[in-house]
Amino acid sequence: MTLLTKTRSISIPTLTLSASAICIATFVTCYAISMANGDMEYPYYFLSSSLDFSPASCFGSFGLSPVSFLLPIIGWVRYEQVREVTKSIINRIMVMSSFVSAIGAHGVASFQAHNWMTVHLFFAFLFFGGGSLVVVCAVTTDYYCSSFGTALMRNYRRFAAAVVGCCLTALCTLAVLFIPPGGECDKTCQKFQFINAILEITVMVLMLSFYVSFIPEFQGWKFKVIIEREGGGGVGMGVGGLTEPLKNTV
Repeated sequence: MTLLTKTRSISIPTLTLSASAICIATFVTCYAISMANGDMEYPYYFLSSSLDFSPASCFGSFGLSPVSFLLPIIGWVRYEQVREVTKSIINRIMVMSSFVSAIGAHGVASFQAHNWMTVHLFFAFLFFGGGSLVVVCAVTTDYYCSSFGTALMRNYRRFAAAVVGCCLTALCTLAVLFIPPGGECDKTCQKFQFINAILEITVMVLMLSFYVSFIPEFQGWKFKVIIEREGGGGVGMGVGGLTEPLKNTV
């Protein structure tokens, strides 16, 4: 017999906007601090460079940690939406990729490049690799869920996915052809390092925009936490977070 039940919830659109705002604010703060302190100079305007040294790294870890928790929740909600229409394996890959990308973001913020470059690059690969899979899978599942949202948002996701693919291809190509590994970086190399930094920032913003583009389709969904105290004594028991349509929630 349940003696006490407390429920707290937040709408998924609010959760999505919050995660996006925190992520953007974190990087803006880290870039501002790193540039003001002289820790980041032309052409090395990479995301990793912005949160490489303290105190910017402290803000990076503090801001990206909650984002790493929230983004998989958003991916999970999208998974549940699509699962009502199709049991496609692509949808499962999408939600798993969302978790992988979030782990990568948390790892990048925790292991700064100057502290442990190998581990930092590994987590960066998880972040961009997982995020890219989310992009591809989201566009693919749009074909199964043509009744979701608006044609404008679906067309935007297709456009953004194409830009992400072009940016990643260009980034890898420039790195291989024009940037010597561990060697002296002349003016030509510096120019391509700057271009790659801009491409990296663009990819991150577009991957984040995919989650934001789901907001019109998230209307009526929310994340709910239930705390119950059951009969038989004791101080109580916590029950995990749930995502479900608002119309089915009391």
